[in-house]
Amino acid sequence: MSLLFTSYLAVMGVVMLVTGVVASRIGPKPTLPLGLLVNIAGAGLAGISDRVPGIVGWRALWGSGNTLFVATALAR
Repeated sequence: MSLLFTSYLAVMGVVMLVTGVVASRIGPKPTLPLGLLVNIAGAGLAGISDRVPGIVGWRALWGSGNTLFVATALAR
């Protein structure tokens, strides 16, 4: 159980370091929908996954999408 949360939070912490650079390079308008799409894809794929390693991986994707979305929204 802790691995599921750790994968999500660890990826969020690492991706948060580069999200500011990405948002400033391509702008916040394309970054927000991109983050939202990655967030939805990660959540959906984690929801339909039936194996723990798959859920951990998709939660990591979910965390990266959440970081793109949240960090860009907070920076505005």
